[in-house]
Amino acid sequence: MESICRFIPTGTVPDVIHTINFVYETKLKSIPEPRISPVYRVQLVTSGTAVVSCGGAGRTVRKGDVFFIFPAVPYTIDGDDEFTYMYISYFGIRAAAVMDRLGIDRYHFVYEGFENLREPWEAGISLGAEVIDLISESVLLQTLSQIGSRRSAGGKDRQAAGNDRFLQIKKYVDDCFSDPELSLEALSELFSYNKKYISQMFGKYLQVGLTEYVNTLRINHACVLIDQGYTGVGDIARLCGFNDPMYFSKVFRRKMGKSPKAHISDRKLMQ
Repeated sequence: MESICRFIPTGTVPDVIHTINFVYETKLKSIPEPRISPVYRVQLVTSGTAVVSCGGAGRTVRKGDVFFIFPAVPYTIDGDDEFTYMYISYFGIRAAAVMDRLGIDRYHFVYEGFENLREPWEAGISLGAEVIDLISESVLLQTLSQIGSRRSAGGKDRQAAGNDRFLQIKKYVDDCFSDPELSLEALSELFSYNKKYISQMFGKYLQVGLTEYVNTLRINHACVLIDQGYTGVGDIARLCGFNDPMYFSKVFRRKMGKSPKAHISDRKLMQ
């Protein structure tokens, strides 16, 4: 092979990634009630299987799979008796930038077939505490790099492989989820596609319908608003795109397992 020199663009990924902990979990098999993490987590399954739900979308994970948890996005884990995993918690401006760059989000959070990562993960966590900050960041970046390399080589995760038409519609929905007039009819008129076709695309690429997808975005945003100090259920509902506070409360309870008022009270106790 001839010599290769590749320059790294400056300013493309600002700040740093801060790792918080590096954990090998063998006892906590399931998290049945929805939880919310304040930071990102990347998790490597070391044995067994589990169904992981992230913002309402459930996926089965097995030994060698990598999955992600996101700030302010409710998640649950239902693992079998053999389920064990390792994880690294992290945050930072660069973390968000890299996740966006690789297309890793709450609807594309499982990546299959990374058994080769187990060796560096286990070797890393076995090293001394004096270098755990360097090791945890190194293992995290190695994991993200392998996911990015597979995607760039054409091996995209099956959920992430959407065509340009769907990605255009999804981006619009992601940007405008708080618009109470957002609907299949509105998208059909805006993009000049049949309503049934748009509905089928959401089912094909995200395994959920448009209403479920939008409601998930809205409830996630409601959790963020509550974390920011909002306490009025009616105001939160309106800011998230719900015209009816009672319907908002019903959807919130279904996704979070508790009412908005109860969630607000719990967050006050944690502060």
